[in-house]
Amino acid sequence: MSAGTDGDDAAPVPPAELHARVRAAGRRARASGALVPLDTRVRLVPDGGITFLVRVSQNVARKEAAATSSDAAPPADPFMPPYDPDLYVGDVSATHAALLNKYNVLDDHVLLVTRAWAEQTAMLDSADFEAMLLGLAGIDGLAFYNGGTEAGASQPHKHLQVVPLPLAPEGPALPIADAFAHARLGDQVGHVPALPFRHALTRVQPAWLADPATHARDARAAAAALWRALGHDPGAAYQPVPYNLLATRRWMWLVPRRLERWEGLPVNALAFAGALLAGDEAAFGRLCAAGPMAALAATGEPADEADPPLR
Repeated sequence: MSAGTDGDDAAPVPPAELHARVRAAGRRARASGALVPLDTRVRLVPDGGITFLVRVSQNVARKEAAATSSDAAPPADPFMPPYDPDLYVGDVSATHAALLNKYNVLDDHVLLVTRAWAEQTAMLDSADFEAMLLGLAGIDGLAFYNGGTEAGASQPHKHLQVVPLPLAPEGPALPIADAFAHARLGDQVGHVPALPFRHALTRVQPAWLADPATHARDARAAAAALWRALGHDPGAAYQPVPYNLLATRRWMWLVPRRLERWEGLPVNALAFAGALLAGDEAAFGRLCAAGPMAALAATGEPADEADPPLR
């Protein structure tokens, strides 16, 4: 077992070293077989002014089979220490550890898990936002959170996720960014009128990434403004509705959710960045016929042209 896998007081990984540590851990985990990559082919699907990235997988069933193979005896929490040494990257803060995503579609996909037990449906606190900002400071990518099973969470232990940009070698680095170019922004919160699902977005301030520990509360306050713009009280201990929260070095946006799947396809936070996963060619055909935007509209909450209000 490598140092730190039992959740001891090992020094956190500095942001400047994080991406290199994730890559090194990925090489080791592939060599040992600890990673179970989902082989995919990327297809570009234009819809509603966005060029969606749709990955068509031939082995997505491997993850689902592993998740259900021991239904009679639920497995131990994989996000509690001692961590699998082949998947453990290091601690990123006093409260969060970085683990490789075992069932990865994207290279260098890292999970930021709470070292102490916390529920995935608990509201994100300042420590969670510090971990998110540390992840983005170290990896120029997309951070996201699946708030509950309806939002795509597959584990009940609280965890954020970070993947590098671009999301695919071809196509746009972040498909949803094309829509954000048309955002209506007030002083703090805005939205994109053309998107057919409820959402609210705000800008990420450079100072947050320069000093995550100091500005974690500012990021949390900005997320609270997103909740209020959508008509929800952000002050409760648990989330008011299932949701996805996403952030890059430029933007943070929140999407309330009502369904986990569309026509059998899993829809998590990555879908609301413009990247979806189809389990086979038949599923891809259904998605193309309806359009990816229809899947987002069906699994999110219906958009109201006047919602959210600008602040």
